[in-house]
Amino acid sequence: MANFITSAMFVVFLSALVWWGRRHEPHWVDRDGTRFMTRARVLDARGGRPGRWAPVRGGIGRDSVVLQPGFTGARAVAGTYVPVARVTGGHATHAVYSLRADSPDGDKLVALRVPAHSPLVARLDAMIPH
Repeated sequence: MANFITSAMFVVFLSALVWWGRRHEPHWVDRDGTRFMTRARVLDARGGRPGRWAPVRGGIGRDSVVLQPGFTGARAVAGTYVPVARVTGGHATHAVYSLRADSPDGDKLVALRVPAHSPLVARLDAMIPH
């Protein structure tokens, strides 16, 4: 009987750990707010299916955002982008931004997902053209 109770407690503990891990996604912002880690995905400009959310590292300049792939190697995200808009709707716990590639063709779109309470939200909101 003790073996069953111990096994059940272990399963409950692992389930709680998985729930907590899915609820809290990785996010970090430097003290000065110029470097960060969050999640991003590549969007299809023609309206196709978007890619998966992948961890990225980034930096904020005066008028652009530089993204680099995280540990998973999402190399398609790498590049320099300009914030275009803050996407409305979705979760109240996240802010999603639409970024356009800062290049002559400019057809590459990326969605950047940031926790709503992050100091990064104010910096990205200030960069969006009105």
